[in-house]
Amino acid sequence: MRSHGRNRARALQHRRGAAMAAALVVLLIVSLSSFALLQNLSRAQRQRSKNHWQTQSQCLAEAGIERARARLLRDQAYRGERWTMAADARASRSEDGEVEIQVELSDESATAKVIVKAKFPAARPEAALSTLQTTIKLSGKGKSS
Repeated sequence: MRSHGRNRARALQHRRGAAMAAALVVLLIVSLSSFALLQNLSRAQRQRSKNHWQTQSQCLAEAGIERARARLLRDQAYRGERWTMAADARASRSEDGEVEIQVELSDESATAKVIVKAKFPAARPEAALSTLQTTIKLSGKGKSS
């Protein structure tokens, strides 16, 4: 009779061990799934930041072209500049942008080649860079190409 009780106790221990192993496997699967989900979320956040930075650098480069156009139409001696677009203090993630404008006059001085390089965010090594180039007519109030 005692051996029958021992066998029953052993069977119960085996069931408990099997249940514990199954629980550990389920826990491992849930942990790995959670880790993969967190990695995907982190990757998506980095991509959103890169897209935001690229959009910002493109907008800064376009602003640089317009700034150069306005300055050249007022003063044909303008040769460019470098400026920093200070971050908006109200923004939740404030970052500065940097713009460099280069102006090269043509030989006949009727047009100017404008090259604008923009970087956003300026302080980060992985910043987005945008470069735009255009030609601006200097004589009269003609349109630029």
